[in-house]
Amino acid sequence: MPREVVIDVAKELGTNTNIFFKPSCVSVFRCGGCCNEESLSCRNTSVSYVTKTVFEIALSVTYIPQPVYVRIANHTSCKCMSPSVIRRHAPHQAVDSCSQSPKPCPHGQIWHSEACQCLPHPQRRIREDLSPIAELAVCGPYMVFDEDQCECVCRRDCPANQSVNPGNCTCQCSENFETCAKNQKTFDPDSCSCKPERECSAKTCLSGRLNKMKNCHCVKERKLHSSP
Repeated sequence: MPREVVIDVAKELGTNTNIFFKPSCVSVFRCGGCCNEESLSCRNTSVSYVTKTVFEIALSVTYIPQPVYVRIANHTSCKCMSPSVIRRHAPHQAVDSCSQSPKPCPHGQIWHSEACQCLPHPQRRIREDLSPIAELAVCGPYMVFDEDQCECVCRRDCPANQSVNPGNCTCQCSENFETCAKNQKTFDPDSCSCKPERECSAKTCLSGRLNKMKNCHCVKERKLHSSP
């Protein structure tokens, strides 16, 4: 019975060494293992082809990476056979119906090798603000390449009451003055939380600073100089 295995996409397709894929591996079902007799081998007796969506990247500054469909052989049944039987019944791999090389597709579409044309992306739209560096999967220090989304995403975790700003991958308060005011509370920027006004009035500030009750924040004390 076929078992689920993980295979290397580039090796399976036999592509050039200057082309690689993200994700680099996909899961399919393949025949393998041992038979009761040493002279027999576990081989597939039937095969189907499954379509996987991967991100194709070429080592060229002029090439813009594109998500593409790839067809991978998926074994559907297995049998222990002798070498002579294997040669006679070896299944012939279906020839790709499209003889053209993958072409760049418009925004939100993906090249389909079977249909030999660009088709709408089945899972997601390509981000309009995706920069060329991100398209090349060269992510910044605060980002990581997400193989499911095929793009660079923020990877840092933020403290409590804070969330990641997707624009610059920095942490920012989840609450603000407006959201707190809707609940008749005061925003405390030090804890990034909404607090009742009485808690702000009792807030203790460091020496030389005053409690500005209006926004629950300590501000530097200004000394007024009297005129001579």
